[in-house]
Amino acid sequence: MRCDGCGREKDDVAVVGFQWVISVIFVCFRNPVVGAYCKRCRVIRGIGLSVVSAVVGWWAFWGVIYTPAAIFKNIANIFKSTTATIPLTARIVARPISASNEHAHHAVEIRGQCSLPVGRACGFRHSLVDITNPADPMPVYALLDWQQAAGSRVFLDTTEIGVTERGQYLDLTDWVDMKFPIFAEATQAPHSGHRELLSIVELVAAPDTVLWSSETPFSLHLPLGGYVEDHAREVADDALIVRMAVAVAASSHGMSEPEIEAVRVWSKTRLAALDEGGAEFADRANDLAGALARSMHDAESGRLDLGATITRFLAEGSDSGRIEAVELCLAVMRVDGTADHDEMLMINRLANQLGIDEAWFAENRDKSVSGLTTHADSAMDFATLLGIDPASDKDTIRLQLNEQYDRWNSRAVSLSDPGKRREAEAMLETIAKARQELLP
Repeated sequence: MRCDGCGREKDDVAVVGFQWVISVIFVCFRNPVVGAYCKRCRVIRGIGLSVVSAVVGWWAFWGVIYTPAAIFKNIANIFKSTTATIPLTARIVARPISASNEHAHHAVEIRGQCSLPVGRACGFRHSLVDITNPADPMPVYALLDWQQAAGSRVFLDTTEIGVTERGQYLDLTDWVDMKFPIFAEATQAPHSGHRELLSIVELVAAPDTVLWSSETPFSLHLPLGGYVEDHAREVADDALIVRMAVAVAASSHGMSEPEIEAVRVWSKTRLAALDEGGAEFADRANDLAGALARSMHDAESGRLDLGATITRFLAEGSDSGRIEAVELCLAVMRVDGTADHDEMLMINRLANQLGIDEAWFAENRDKSVSGLTTHADSAMDFATLLGIDPASDKDTIRLQLNEQYDRWNSRAVSLSDPGKRREAEAMLETIAKARQELLP
């Protein structure tokens, strides 16, 4: 153990508490000096502080009492056994759900003794590293804000000891829970499932001096998708969503520039959260531009298969990406101001095969269609435009038309914006025409 006196690692170090006394007429000061000292430094420190107390400790009423007590204590500590010193040690302990624990987690416990520098802010910090692949250790992320490093999602938990005073000493003779919980459901590694993690606990003095550190490996099953997996899924989402949007744009008289521009605008929103000067931004931007170029080329050559794209998306894409895909396709349909039958038919098919919630899709489809010019002139056109299955029985079709009429009629009555009100009234006209075609 390191001696606080000479700074050397020695076997005869013991944790001791010396004391010195100074008296000035009516005032008496007692000052503790606690630390881990080797035998040589204990002799020097004990005799030195005893001499100081013997010379200047008597000159007050309480000094007559405190001075001999301090000298006796100093001499006793010179010969203190070295077996009392406990080196700082950390361990990881599983905490199941119990009366005292609302959530199952792993706790960090620390035991041992250590002196602290005077007048400096000290504290413990805890970080996690994924070492499942020892050749490529990677950081672990935290979903809880208070367990994240500043400006980063990297796991970093801290607890403060405060500014140390003279003689302050860390003395943990039994295991103490440091309140560094590790919640599996709020911790994210590069990959999900069984992970080998490394717990790193450090005792730090301001500004950033590490006084002690400990590394403890342990295993943990993480249910969250890994951030490497999430990134790969986002990249796959990007390419497939662009491909579906281009398929919608190409379904009616070929792709127009406004439709392609709508895809480019969406691509910029996907990059908004990334650092524009970073490598990840450049890679994602190139991937999106490449996906758009390939999709346009395949559409022009007749090789863009929406069914195959949907199948691949169901296997590789994310749940949030499904919503993004439908929203972008609706934006592409809307951009030219026309509710095209072929585009709407493809979007209906897309939403159905992706398993989009029917109520959510109906609401967003209606918002997108309202105010657009329609060229519907047949029962099939109206059914596609309003999301109604023309093969349904008359009662079902009547019920669906009534529901849509009630929804748009309430908007036409309640909306204060004249433009929005006109859009609602136009939808009511469309529903009326659909009723004539679908319920002759």
